[in-house]
Amino acid sequence: MTTPSQSDQYVALSRRYIRQAEEELAQEDYLQAGEKAWGAVATAIKAVSERRGWFHKHHDLTYEALMWLADEFGRQDLKDAFAWTERVHRNYYEDRMTEPEVIRGIERSRFLRQELENLLTAQPPAGQFTPESNLQKRRWEKLTGRPWDNA
Repeated sequence: MTTPSQSDQYVALSRRYIRQAEEELAQEDYLQAGEKAWGAVATAIKAVSERRGWFHKHHDLTYEALMWLADEFGRQDLKDAFAWTERVHRNYYEDRMTEPEVIRGIERSRFLRQELENLLTAQPPAGQFTPESNLQKRRWEKLTGRPWDNA
């Protein structure tokens, strides 16, 4: 029997959390549903990061990894979905979102979680992504611990 990789374990957790988010949503526990949706996305990002050998042990790196992936694949929709995921996460502490907003946030989180799982083995389109800004180069350094030099 083979032991699942750390990346595979994150994928399993991500799937578990999104199922729990759906259950909480069905019970109209919007705070818990949003927090589980956040956990599903965060662990999916960790799965991709682990597979790529990136650092991912703190909250800031979750954001950096998602932004890098969205730029690398030319996927603004990932950034937009992540903004909704962050909203439902923040709502856990603030409880200010309406029911339709939470539902939309869960939908976008579900979409993002699945897209991240799809990116686990995907190759960026048209070859390697090249950072165009110092911000993107710093992002690379945070994720890998090494400077960008055509990596």
